[in-house]
Amino acid sequence: MKTLKTITIAFLCLATLVACKNDDDNAEAAFVLTNSNLAGDHDLSFLTVNAQVTQVVAGVDVVADINGQGDTFQTTANFTSNGTFIFDGQFRINTTVTINGGDPTPRPVIVNLDNETGSYTIGGNADTIVFTGVMDVQITPDVAIDLFNGAWDVTLFNETELRLQKMENTSIDGIDTVANVEIRFLRQ
Repeated sequence: MKTLKTITIAFLCLATLVACKNDDDNAEAAFVLTNSNLAGDHDLSFLTVNAQVTQVVAGVDVVADINGQGDTFQTTANFTSNGTFIFDGQFRINTTVTINGGDPTPRPVIVNLDNETGSYTIGGNADTIVFTGVMDVQITPDVAIDLFNGAWDVTLFNETELRLQKMENTSIDGIDTVANVEIRFLRQ
């Protein structure tokens, strides 16, 4: 009887150890942002831009608040594993411009990216990506900003989607621009 009791206790201990095995052994590895994982065709699927442009006119600051939402996306991005890309296609940015706190004025713009080529570099922690080589984009008929170039924070990257966000401050020819931009790409 004592032997049966010992075998039962040993069996229960063994069952407990097996049941407590770490569940992470079967977990899939995270999909890390690397050149090879990013490589392929992606559709631009989302864009928002909020910018404040300040220019001195006749000694007075003129401040334009520009808020834009992209739509009608017909734009693809082809990322290669060697760190280059091509943006091609069109999309519309529905913008409203408010000058010095006045009434908002709608100013939609169609953006045409005609095989814009450039390069990208992924940050060491895979939490940033830097684009270079893309032309400035007209976000209103009067204002162009460096929409794509620069350092982006990677807010989401997985097998199907890439989400990027950046805040940029620039000053060119006496025109100061502060822009917050978010873009999203879906893998084809």
